[in-house]
Amino acid sequence: MRQKSVFLFSMILIGVFAPAAPAQDLLAENSEAATVFAEGIKLMRESRYAEAGRKFAAVIKLAPEKAEAYNALGAAYVYLNRREEAYPCFRKAIRLAPDFAVAYYNLGNLYDRDGRAELAADSFRQAVERQPEYALAWFALGNVRLGLKNYDEAVSAFEKTARLDA
Repeated sequence: MRQKSVFLFSMILIGVFAPAAPAQDLLAENSEAATVFAEGIKLMRESRYAEAGRKFAAVIKLAPEKAEAYNALGAAYVYLNRREEAYPCFRKAIRLAPDFAVAYYNLGNLYDRDGRAELAADSFRQAVERQPEYALAWFALGNVRLGLKNYDEAVSAFEKTARLDA
């Protein structure tokens, strides 16, 4: 169980903002964009967020239809404490790819950080609707619902998290 928890924590830090499948999509359609995107991910993992943000902005110029690039740029902005700039990035990612659960999750985290619990709960709910096996989103939904004193809904979300993490 501890090993899974460490894995989930690692996903929050380095992987949740850039799932592997979208990078493969970038590679299939635009190898230059895929290369620059991969460089940005590497920089994120090295905590070089400003440089990563510049890479993701370059990807957007090369492939403006790629939701993954907007999501990653939003993540870089969050790490740079430029949250107001992150919001439109996550929203654009969602507009481009309405089923992109990670973008909803990231938007939910941003709302939660800014004390906008109802909006956070809605974003996390949308993330789990799109990806029902998304344990991190279920956990975040449980935490927000707990803070909103929606105890039954919080317990339900935590139970779902536990089943997924078992």
